Amino acid sequence: MGSAKFRAPCAYRSHWEQQMKNFALLAMLAVAAASQASVTAAPLGTWGFNGDGWWAPEENGITYLTSTGSNQRSLTFNAATGNVLINNGTGVSILNGSTGVRTGFFNMTGVTGGTFNFNQVMATTDGQVFGTNLSASSTSGSPFKVYRWANEAAGIAGTLSHTFSISTTTAARLGDASDITGSGNSVSIVTGKGGSSPNDLVGYYSFAFDGTNLTPTNNVVTGSGNGSFRLGIAYDTAGNVVGKQTGATAATSPYRIANGSTLSASWTPASGGEHAVDFVSLNGFTLMATVDANSNAVRIYDVTGLSGNQTIAPILTLNNTTGAVNANGNAVGDIAFGAITGNSVNLYALNTNNGIQAFTITAVPEPASMIALGAGLLALARRRRSK
Repeated sequence: MGSAKFRAPCAYRSHWEQQMKNFALLAMLAVAAASQASVTAAPLGTWGFNGDGWWAPEENGITYLTSTGSNQRSLTFNAATGNVLINNGTGVSILNGSTGVRTGFFNMTGVTGGTFNFNQVMATTDGQVFGTNLSASSTSGSPFKVYRWANEAAGIAGTLSHTFSISTTTAARLGDASDITGSGNSVSIVTGKGGSSPNDLVGYYSFAFDGTNLTPTNNVVTGSGNGSFRLGIAYDTAGNVVGKQTGATAATSPYRIANGSTLSASWTPASGGEHAVDFVSLNGFTLMATVDANSNAVRIYDVTGLSGNQTIAPILTLNNTTGAVNANGNAVGDIAFGAITGNSVNLYALNTNNGIQAFTITAVPEPASMIALGAGLLALARRRRSK
């Protein structure tokens, strides 16, 4: 008789085979998570005269975007209306958030004083519109001013609800860059500062609005360097304040992250020309967007869970513009994320004297979701085996 071959019991073989299937499934999910976790971008196809994602200065005869003069220095997305608001040098133009076509402008009655009477425009999530002047020295005869309109309609009517004139205890230069967060009667504004003495130069001012009063706080961020928050400033998704100064190289002018007067991190980007900055949480990613004043490049960084002092590399470098870059000698501009739809968000980038670019950024999918799916399937398989 020939020797009988050993055969595993059917139940044992079935269990072993199922385990191998589970491991294979997890391996495939891990590969899928690595390959599908991505952020992509495309020009916003409805934006611009030719639908190329760029309104160039003076394109199609427009007068609110110019190639010289350095007048357009800030923009914001108004989530309550879907519009983009831009400071056009003398006031606020209202642009359709899909096309960039101007649909109206603010009556600026009551806005006076400053190196620039109006320099920064901001909107809260519930549609309040705030603005600031640029004051080269707030202890001088042109103090720093903050304005508020209840909404866009009030701005068109020229009905200011609040005007705050702020003379700080130092000679700080305020209003080159600003950002806003909050809604209702709980709104916070930050603005970068510069000046001629250490407390003027280091850190930023924050302002708390409670529906009636505007309370300033001088945040002296020790170790941040002179003017570190002056030309680019924004709240990140965690409520920290991220700021940047101009510099010959990225290493000499990193983005600095602060909470109040505490410096927590320093991120060195790709270029010293990046100043304007904004943040968004999108499908599990925390994204940071910048615009380069020297090249028109718009860069996207994945800063999910990022901390400490380090050099960061962009995951995307975008540019819808063509031809030469118009000089932006003041290194000013702005950038703002717009409405989130599913796993996509619009992004608007202003490089002063170079018009406005618009993109759609898409994040698909969050890597953790694939891993969680695999863990769930494995748990389900185990429960079935135990029955």
